[in-house]
Amino acid sequence: LNPRTGICVTHDNKMIVIVVDGRSEASGGLLIQELGELMQTLGCKDALNLDGGGSTAMIVDGFVTNHPSDKTGMRHVTSAVMVLSKTKPKKTQETITI
Repeated sequence: LNPRTGICVTHDNKMIVIVVDGRSEASGGLLIQELGELMQTLGCKDALNLDGGGSTAMIVDGFVTNHPSDKTGMRHVTSAVMVLSKTKPKKTQETITI
């Protein structure tokens, strides 16, 4: 199954960015329907599936936080979603193993 990337807003107006690794023995990936079900389970009210596959990557504070599926490492891509804050955000990054 494929790596997936999604972003959503929960019922209490929190933003969740989801990156799921795939195509490896360590992570099986998800079907798009499974990503939608995961987002619903996390309380998302509005959600968007972003580009997946080999371009799935998440960088937090300059560090890659997942394991991109391409054998050569992270792909160069022409678009990205950036989350910026005017104030120093609290460290609330969580990793969920599926």
